[in-house]
Amino acid sequence: MAVAGVDAATATAQAWATACFASNISKAYVYSDYVGVRVRKINSLPETKSTVVVPAGLSWNNVGVAFSPWSPDGLLVQSDTADAYRKVSFASGTGTFSFGATPLAYTHGRPQLPSPPLMLERGALRGRVLVGELDSVRQLQLESNGSITDVSKTPVSGTGSGQIIGAIGVSP
Repeated sequence: MAVAGVDAATATAQAWATACFASNISKAYVYSDYVGVRVRKINSLPETKSTVVVPAGLSWNNVGVAFSPWSPDGLLVQSDTADAYRKVSFASGTGTFSFGATPLAYTHGRPQLPSPPLMLERGALRGRVLVGELDSVRQLQLESNGSITDVSKTPVSGTGSGQIIGAIGVSP
């Protein structure tokens, strides 16, 4: 994955991605302005590994990526000053990823300090993505046609700091 003549930041990101991909487990990692991507073989598409530089203006605090179980398209979650969900698209002809220049259309309002996404990969809710936000849990659906739907936003009970989401998890 290393390319001769690249700047130090790119070389660091490439070394980081190579180390991540050595585990052969995860599908995406986020490092500064870089997203390292591994998409497992899906139907007739080959496994893909690449390091993607998020375009300028979209590189604010990328916290995670979730990929559709039906295609190599996915969701990029940005937090802090960006607070956005963006579509990640894969061009099989060139083997490259691109990021939506504009955030998704939100049915349930703009995200507030989203955390890394958790995707359900099996069962009736396959492709459902859960994201903890400041005081709620957002559900997004990675659809089989490649689109992303803002399904719901469930507020948590409590007041003050007792209402802040720290982390969420999913167990079978």
